[in-house]
Amino acid sequence: MFTIYPSNAAQSPEDFFYQFKKECLLSIKNNKALTVAFLAYNLDNPEIVKMLLDPAQWSAIDYATGGRIALFYINPDDLIKRTQKEAIESSKSIRKPKIILPSSERIEKLVPLEVLNLESLNPYLQYLLQQLEYDEYSQPKVPFLIFIKTDGEKITDNFAVEIKYKNRINVNDFDACNELLRIIKNVTLQLQNIKYENNPDKDTIFNLVKLATADTAIFDYLIVFIKKGLDILLNKYI
Repeated sequence: MFTIYPSNAAQSPEDFFYQFKKECLLSIKNNKALTVAFLAYNLDNPEIVKMLLDPAQWSAIDYATGGRIALFYINPDDLIKRTQKEAIESSKSIRKPKIILPSSERIEKLVPLEVLNLESLNPYLQYLLQQLEYDEYSQPKVPFLIFIKTDGEKITDNFAVEIKYKNRINVNDFDACNELLRIIKNVTLQLQNIKYENNPDKDTIFNLVKLATADTAIFDYLIVFIKKGLDILLNKYI
């Protein structure tokens, strides 16, 4: 897996996306992987944060990619630091709320939701989704994976895959790890017979990834089709 450290390497969402795109393209161009994926999450997905901070679970996911998937994610500690900074700034502008500034091990004690909207604290993810042409209709609910197609020079296509849990009540990091492992293993299984030295066709690889994730993939055109249908109905009858 490839960790992106936005607070160290990129000070703005624009710089972050440039860094991600550069690493994404290089991973394909230099034959480090056959496909690229990005793990999208916010700090109000504590099960994802805990999973990424757990060395054993991180290693299990990294091993499962099998040299076939370049899986990128934003370093949780960087998001936590940003949360702390914004919490301090918010505390100066509102009436002394009780704000808990967490360590990585106490992520469940994150800044109370009544003080800050945690979903708004990941501008890097928001900017990345905008650049990949997601909007309020086509953007899945976090957490999810984005599989990206690239020709080594530019990003040419992508689609999103939901990370679903069998039981959404009391979801923990083991649930998140198991579901992520299931998706990754399905993809690597589809790609296991493809050899780098044969200069594999990018369209074939992308279609195999779609096939492997068919049970959870969210294809943009379906969402857009539904949106357009609703817009037509609303304009006609309202």
